[in-house]
Amino acid sequence: MKFTFWIFIFSVGFSINACYAKNCDYTGRVDASVCIQKMIDLNANNHKKLYLKRGTIKISTPLFLPNNSNIVGRSTIIKFNSSIQEMGLFNIESASNINISNINIIGTGFFSKEKFIMPYAKLRDKYPYAIGYTNLDRGVTISGNSSNININHLSIIGLEHGILIKNDKNIIENIYLFNNIIKNVGKSGITVLNSKNIQIKNNIIENVLGNMDYGKKLSVEHSKFADGIYLNGISNGIVSNNDIANVIRIGIVIEGLLDKNDTVLNSNDNIFIMNNKISNAYSSRDTEHNAGIWVEPASDKKHVMQFKTNRIIIANNEIDNQHAKLGAHDQYGIFLGAMNSIVRNNIISNFKGASKINKGIGVKCNFGNILLKDNTFSNNSTNILTESTSRFLNVL
Repeated sequence: MKFTFWIFIFSVGFSINACYAKNCDYTGRVDASVCIQKMIDLNANNHKKLYLKRGTIKISTPLFLPNNSNIVGRSTIIKFNSSIQEMGLFNIESASNINISNINIIGTGFFSKEKFIMPYAKLRDKYPYAIGYTNLDRGVTISGNSSNININHLSIIGLEHGILIKNDKNIIENIYLFNNIIKNVGKSGITVLNSKNIQIKNNIIENVLGNMDYGKKLSVEHSKFADGIYLNGISNGIVSNNDIANVIRIGIVIEGLLDKNDTVLNSNDNIFIMNNKISNAYSSRDTEHNAGIWVEPASDKKHVMQFKTNRIIIANNEIDNQHAKLGAHDQYGIFLGAMNSIVRNNIISNFKGASKINKGIGVKCNFGNILLKDNTFSNNSTNILTESTSRFLNVL
């Protein structure tokens, strides 16, 4: 009797802390947006974990995650096609303590070299046609004063952004992005703006193809900004053990952030980029360059550099451009414009420009107090290039 009694208590405890979204459609034929949103709200309010069953869920309306949302799939497929532009399937706005895991998100986007009818009704009157990537949807959007977010084991295919983290005013903090697969996207695999305490580890990012362009003269050359991981205004970050391949701009990029008055906002400080494998950053468009890793500070309208990119550690990365399609742009294994930084134990191969004008460079450094040590170079046009602004540069 005692044994039976304890089994009963265990089963009740499990049911209290977890719930399946049983009554939502898993055939992919019926729109389940309303049903899934209700289940998200109910379980978050009750501090329950929400399980999604194995199957296919059709979603046409962006989902919003309140505090304490914990959504776990069983290799669940979600097909997402929204008529509301520039929204995520999952949207986190000023919410905390969020977990999303084990879900396959499939969008409808692909890259088109021919113009197409603007897919978003709200933009169609002003911009009837577009070119490049065919939608503006995102897998996950995190904004506002959000914190303590864990996103792991997602597969995201066919969206403009895989994961977009953005806030212009407050700091988003304590973000963990682990073991996700992001493929065939437009503007970036992972974008993080204005955040601190973030870890991006063990993700696979492949085929970042270029954004949708609809405001200029329609041309594939205006469809750009295709990065594996894009960071801007980050403090205390770790980007490690990611596999990034076939991006039409940069594998991992750090840039400075300006406000409307052209003032530098949050600094990029104390960021570790380690043990990543980056291959084939190629054929960037318009004015952009290609690079495996690119780090630069912000500058104001008077072009006075603001040294707010500081303490960047780039170590033990393998960067190879052997199978890249060469375009009319310079190519860099690593471009580093930062202060008090280290580039060490990286392997950089096959950065060769398409002509004498367009260069291929293993590592280019400028600004000050840089340690360049124990890097291995192979088959680059130039292994190391430094500028006169590279004060206190140590090459060992």
